[in-house]
Amino acid sequence: ICLPTFLHARYAIEALEAGCHVISEKPMALNVDDADQMIAAAERADRQLMVAQCIRFWPEYRYLRQCVQDGSLGKLLSLNMYRVGGRPIWSWENWFQDPARSGGPMYDLHIHDVDFVNYMLGQPERIEATVRRSLATGSPDVVHAIYDYADGPQVHMHGGWSYAQIPFQAGFDAWFERGFLRFDGRSDPALQVFANDRAVSAQPAVCEPGDAYYNEIAYFLDCVATGQPPVECPPRSARDSLHLVDLELEAAGIKE
Repeated sequence: ICLPTFLHARYAIEALEAGCHVISEKPMALNVDDADQMIAAAERADRQLMVAQCIRFWPEYRYLRQCVQDGSLGKLLSLNMYRVGGRPIWSWENWFQDPARSGGPMYDLHIHDVDFVNYMLGQPERIEATVRRSLATGSPDVVHAIYDYADGPQVHMHGGWSYAQIPFQAGFDAWFERGFLRFDGRSDPALQVFANDRAVSAQPAVCEPGDAYYNEIAYFLDCVATGQPPVECPPRSARDSLHLVDLELEAAGIKE
């Protein structure tokens, strides 16, 4: 399903009911209720459903998750993620800038980092957030969100669309007990590991090969071929990521 967001649920459900396995572009839907209906349709039809949250398959982000899992740099203490760009003015009927059809950057852009944090760390204990509304759409176009995890890392995510056209940038800084990871697409190499406590000395991270978009589709096809559920990106997890964005808007006083 490679349609504008407001059409994801409708056509995913129709395809599932027709007996098709379905991979849908992100975000899963515009709201949790639609996401729940997609999941229910997949269960009724006994078909595979996966949401293409590509960051879960992005080599640099997978490297970060591996470091968290294997403890090679010690415990993750703090994580700062960002994803910003100019507002998309090129879409069909300008649907990207219509919050009723795209959800705005909170659901279309910021969802990437929210989903990855959910994938890597699970649901936070507490969420704080502030947003700023766009003069162009009246919807929240810039967000700063803080996730607190009991006995876990502090997480800050910043995302949004600029009214002025700017270069797209995304990346992260990750503080560990015995090291630091920095992912910045403007650097070469883009992902650097700092583990020297005496001098500034960066080493390139050795990431798994491949393109995230190819990898996610290949993974889904393998799930279909083997009859295994998409455990790397289960639909309920993508649904929970939508809910986290809802909670951010609630914390910011935008949504009840």
